[in-house]
Amino acid sequence: MEEQIFENVTQEEMSIRASAVEYAFRDNNIKAAVDVLMRMAQNNPILFKFYRPKEHSIRALKESKIFMCRPSSYDDIGDNEYLPDVKSIFKLYVEEKRKSSIPFSLLSNNFYDEIVGKIEKNPKFICHKESVRDDFLTACITENFNEKMWNEYAQNGEGFCVAYKTEQLIAESGKFGCFFYPVRYVSGRKSCKDIIFSADEYGDSEQFYNSYVKKAYLSCLTKEISYSSEREWRVICHNSGVLGKGKQIPFVKPFVIIAGDNIGNNPDIEESLIDTSKQLGVKLIGSKAVSYTHLTLPTIA
Repeated sequence: MEEQIFENVTQEEMSIRASAVEYAFRDNNIKAAVDVLMRMAQNNPILFKFYRPKEHSIRALKESKIFMCRPSSYDDIGDNEYLPDVKSIFKLYVEEKRKSSIPFSLLSNNFYDEIVGKIEKNPKFICHKESVRDDFLTACITENFNEKMWNEYAQNGEGFCVAYKTEQLIAESGKFGCFFYPVRYVSGRKSCKDIIFSADEYGDSEQFYNSYVKKAYLSCLTKEISYSSEREWRVICHNSGVLGKGKQIPFVKPFVIIAGDNIGNNPDIEESLIDTSKQLGVKLIGSKAVSYTHLTLPTIA
């Protein structure tokens, strides 16, 4: 199949991606976010998810489900890394929780710096960071359709790929308790102030909780610019106690299934994919048979 090849992400694309997630989760302007998403859908009407040749992937497809992963299970150790402003949070703890008899103003920065250093090295705190990192589950979808994706995410073309209508994902993900947004790419994620959790996100009121949740979503959608060539979008849902790698959830049915060039190396998977295609009523296409320019919504829907 002819590759859908993109060069490096342009500055304009970076800005558009950032606008979508920042409007939604930083500025609380959902209307503006949706407007940006729909403009993006016009430019990229089809999105793809690649699968390795595994029976559990076939079962998920057959049941119209998608696997949601804990971020800590990804190879990227910085994926959704929890970035706390420990000093700010500890000050809140001293001031509001301990009700210390020491005047707050007399506690020096050196005092806080010393305590913060100890906290950050504490094994329990390190475990807490990993736990918070996995508060939300994600699934990755891409604008890319090329050899790199087949090789890395579909076992050198031995797996398969499904294609979704971008507008449908935007419109219907909420029905399954999910958000669906593009990833924004930044230079220096660890210094990105709007995903650093401070005392503003901790407290007993609903206002604190809402601030925390929005920042958590924004954190899930923020990756280093070195990953920008993947042109990723993410499905995100709250992690309701999943302890393993993740879980399957009901999701939007794809409009076409594309078999990898080398799927014949796994005849059982190939046969299962053919059966699944018939059961779902979703067309199955060999990747060599159709060029990207023919994979259009009016002709294959």
